[in-house]
This record gives sequence, C-alpha cells and structure tokens, in this order.
Amino acid sequence: MTKINTDGSNISESIHPYLENMTIIMEIYKYFAKEMNVVTAYDLYQKVNSKILQQNGKKRYQISEMRSMYIVALQNLKYMGYFSATR
Repeated sequence: MTKINTDGSNISESIHPYLENMTIIMEIYKYFAKEMNVVTAYDLYQKVNSKILQQNGKKRYQISEMRSMYIVALQNLKYMGYFSATR
C-alpha cells in the first residue's frame, strides 16, 4: 500500500481518478482513518478529479462542480454511517 503524501504529490500512484466520488473519499479515508481532516481530504479529492481530462485536453470538472460533488458524496457517506461529526 502506497502512502499518500499530505500535499498529494503522489496521488496518481494510489487512487484512480475514474472511481466513483464516494469511493475516492473512502480511498482517501483509508490513509487518514479517524484523523481525517475534511479540508485536506478535499484538496486530495480535487487533485484526483483534476487529472480527468476531456478529449480536447480541458479539465472535465470546474472547481465549483468538484466542491458540489465532494459535499454530496460526503453527505451520502455520513448518511450511511461511515462518517460522523466530531465535537
């Protein structure tokens, strides 16, 4: 298992960008476990999704779309009981 650097420099070695959004978050969670910081996880999630390019070479998702996809996937995982808010 490859360890992800917190700056995400080796993210392409660990997580495939064409996975489903909740799967990408769960893959990131594997490396951070209960100590996962949502902001750091979002940065890594953004790096994974920014590797997806369209046929014309442009990025597939805009920043606002990635943020929405991340929030929805995180909410779904919370609803299913994988994550909970800490106090």
